[in-house]
Amino acid sequence: MASSSSSSPASWQCRYDVFLSFRGEDTRQNFTSHLYAALCRKAIETFIDKELRRGEEISPALLEAIENSKAAVIIFSKNYASSPWCLDELVKIVQCHELHGQRVIPVFYHVNPSDVLEQTGVFEEAFAEHEISFKEKSLRWKAAMTKAANLAGWDSQVVRPESRLVDDIVKDILSKLKEASASGLEEQVGLDSRIDQVKGLLSIGGLDGTEAIEGIFLDMSKITEAHLNPNAFARMSNLKFLKFYMPNCGIFEEDNHNKLQLSEGLKSLPNELRYLYWHGYPLKSFPVNFHPMNLVELILPYSNLKRLWKTSMDLGKLKKIDLSHSQHLMEFPCPSQAPNLVGIILTGCTSLPKKVPPSISRFSKLTSINLMDCKNIRSFPSTVDLEFLDTVVLAGCSKLARFPEFSRSIRHINLDRAAIKEVPLSVGCLDRLCELHVTNCTKLESLPSSICKLKSLGIINLSGCSKLKKFPEIFENMDDLWELVLDGTAIEVLPSSIEHLKRLSSLHLNVCKNLAGLPESLWNLTELYDLHLSGCSKLEKLPRNLKNLKHLGELKAGRCDRLLIPADLTSLSSLRSLDLSCNKFERMPTAINQLLELTFLDISQCERLKSLPELPPHLKVIKAFDCISLETISSLTELCPVEFKNFFSNSNFMFTNCLKLDQNALNDIVSHAQQKLRIFSMGAECYNELNLERPSVRICYAGSEIPEWFPFQSVGSSITVHLPPCGQNGRFLGFASCNVVEFQNSHCGSGFSCQFEAQFHTKNDSGRSSLPRMFSSFYIPMGDLEECRSVRSEHVLLWYEGKFFDFDWCTKIGLDLGEHWYNEATLEFRATLPRCYCNIECCKVKKCGVLLLYAEEEVTTSTD
Repeated sequence: MASSSSSSPASWQCRYDVFLSFRGEDTRQNFTSHLYAALCRKAIETFIDKELRRGEEISPALLEAIENSKAAVIIFSKNYASSPWCLDELVKIVQCHELHGQRVIPVFYHVNPSDVLEQTGVFEEAFAEHEISFKEKSLRWKAAMTKAANLAGWDSQVVRPESRLVDDIVKDILSKLKEASASGLEEQVGLDSRIDQVKGLLSIGGLDGTEAIEGIFLDMSKITEAHLNPNAFARMSNLKFLKFYMPNCGIFEEDNHNKLQLSEGLKSLPNELRYLYWHGYPLKSFPVNFHPMNLVELILPYSNLKRLWKTSMDLGKLKKIDLSHSQHLMEFPCPSQAPNLVGIILTGCTSLPKKVPPSISRFSKLTSINLMDCKNIRSFPSTVDLEFLDTVVLAGCSKLARFPEFSRSIRHINLDRAAIKEVPLSVGCLDRLCELHVTNCTKLESLPSSICKLKSLGIINLSGCSKLKKFPEIFENMDDLWELVLDGTAIEVLPSSIEHLKRLSSLHLNVCKNLAGLPESLWNLTELYDLHLSGCSKLEKLPRNLKNLKHLGELKAGRCDRLLIPADLTSLSSLRSLDLSCNKFERMPTAINQLLELTFLDISQCERLKSLPELPPHLKVIKAFDCISLETISSLTELCPVEFKNFFSNSNFMFTNCLKLDQNALNDIVSHAQQKLRIFSMGAECYNELNLERPSVRICYAGSEIPEWFPFQSVGSSITVHLPPCGQNGRFLGFASCNVVEFQNSHCGSGFSCQFEAQFHTKNDSGRSSLPRMFSSFYIPMGDLEECRSVRSEHVLLWYEGKFFDFDWCTKIGLDLGEHWYNEATLEFRATLPRCYCNIECCKVKKCGVLLLYAEEEVTTSTD
């Protein structure tokens, strides 16, 4: 429980979760701003240089911030290398990565990763300039850039649109922070490995020798309950870090109650605390003698607190208060007690007063306030003039009827699910605003034209504003707007002036049931990547000149009952994903095979579609459930030629409930699966050498027989197969499975999973091996989530899940253990509900088959 002796703070001591390194002139007003907002929404403590005070020497502060961050994101943009400050940051980040294991994520934003790695192009030009003034530093800068660019990262030219890129980076950061947290905590003395000692220490209290303790950490998910002595902390005068935490809190409701009981109260908490995190703090108030003058962060989610401190208190070092879901809290923090607060999070504090007090404007350094789901709040101060206020979240304040007047510093506003009826004209003065979220504001009827004057605005999300009939005219270019979401609005027509959104990459118009057409000017949006039109039931046609949309990667036009599929759809040369589900057309454009980038095609519930023409060569996913008239399919074997890139591609073809498919089509589906499995076998060495996840094949079609090339077949839901000695010298790749599923009544829900469990036995029948059982599962969609689909035929499921058969696992199977090599496997199959894996009574596995896959060549085996 002592503090780390490392020169760099241990991960649990770090002030920040993430440090953002970026070139301001390139990305501050767009990508970096959006990424920062997304990180804040996930409660990821992020350092961005706007937090520095005026007059402070920037370099030492930045270097200290890097040292005190668990992870760093480096946004390489075209002018990044021209800034000595950016390059100094880069060197420090790489040092922290190498010396202390700091997680580093490079982002290549509109630059070629190879230019960064090799310092060519604009990066070569920048370093040529530096070598004149910074000759010695240049070598260090180049070395650091090469090391950083060699790390796994994100390329904005590959992952599009930017909204998806931001989401993926945030997920990556969350994953790496979880790894850092786990490894950091394991290094500390007296953590999870000594839970019983921690519980004993706290249940007795006042023990000699506890004065030296500086940190206590307890993962409460690993205990059922513990009782704390009221004097538990009486002798811990040097305790600086106290963390009683619950991983994944809020995901499982039963984990949100307090597990640390204080039936006799608590007489004291150490005044030297700098960091206090107590999930489910059980008392209504703090001990009266608790005066933590050095406290920096106070995090008490799901606490029973009614108020913070009753008396005046000097908390000048306190920067963050998080009392999320403290449902008994009745007061807002007081500025006189904590004048230097930077962040306030009171999400789900449903007992707060109806009015947010005007005193909130006295938190002069406040950058963010989150009052999400504080359902009692009816009003926010009419004017909030805070110089550094960056983010305000009032989502879920369902009684808040007035859009507040914010200071011009504001960059992110979230009023989702509020009761606002209008956005004030003054919103046009928020010239730094980057994101405006007002989703599901069902009383909102209009937007002011001044909103289109906001040059920094990157995202407008009006989804679910069901009374909004019109989007204002855009009289001048909005160069930074890249995402406009109007799903579920009453929009009847888009203004032709939408062409002024020059950088728009995502336009969402799903379920705009009054939208009858799109302006021809839409196709001047040459940066458009996502176009979502699903559920626009009055939409009859797409505008002409589709070829202008040279970057369009995703088109969703499902449930557009009147929509005619234009012949020039095939001119969308960058299209990767196409959703035409639930439409009434009878044929597809014959030239669809020219969509060379297309990997995903959804034609589900196109009940009039009779045939599929030749398909694009790189198609990986076909969703075609309930195509009840579909009879013929062009050759699917053309979709997976024996090429290197096909070693790594999946196949997911769902022809559920396509009962009219002719025998040639069924034979073609089966042949495709066989060819795909052969390609996987040929690529086995690549997966191992490059440490890549093995791909998968998932096929579903109406039928009652297992293909004859499955050598192991059995009637029923289980099968036993023999494994050749020593797994054919380590070439074993796992099992391909095939099942015939019978539906005992005529209906199934939205879908089901087929799952198998494999158990391995040894040669001398000594019982179950020490190897863990192998599980694999495969989800089969049967219809929309809200629908119950009729299923009147047996179906064949053919699948291989490569991710379940990694190199280490298959090597264990193939090991020669003397008299104990694995020579037999029993596989049991069952149909289950997705996610919960409960058996489905209406589905029965009637037959099963297994194919043993080996690297490079097929191995002939036989059954008993």
